[in-house]
Amino acid sequence: MPFRRIASRPPRPGFTLIELTVAATLVIAGLTVLGSMTVATGRMWQQTRQDRVASEELSNQLERLIALTPAERSAAIADLRPSAFATQTLTDVTLVAKPVSDAEGERIELAIDWNRGRPGQPLSLVGWIDAWDEADETGASDRPEETLP
Repeated sequence: MPFRRIASRPPRPGFTLIELTVAATLVIAGLTVLGSMTVATGRMWQQTRQDRVASEELSNQLERLIALTPAERSAAIADLRPSAFATQTLTDVTLVAKPVSDAEGERIELAIDWNRGRPGQPLSLVGWIDAWDEADETGASDRPEETLP
């Protein structure tokens, strides 16, 4: 008995439902990862900008305070306020200056803090006041003018 050929359908071009489901799942997963990375990158840029503004604010305020005479400096420390730009850029910003005089010398410790939306330590900067008095004619000094914590 000869074999009879059974008519079979030729394969249809296209995708099966399983292939489409897998492809859609992969696309959705990729978009989810891309979206979360975009949000995280935006937050990181915002935090970097805030840190930069806070550092510049500390540096500018410290430079201004060190350039003043002792009497003017005391009054300026009592009336210390963040600049308008820092107030606009940083949320709930506070600026604190503390004059320190001990065996190491006379210095000003400045600290700035703001609402970052997450826990964080205030940024601080220290400037030596008497470093200018000890400087020679070239402006060199035995102590650093500023140090970061």
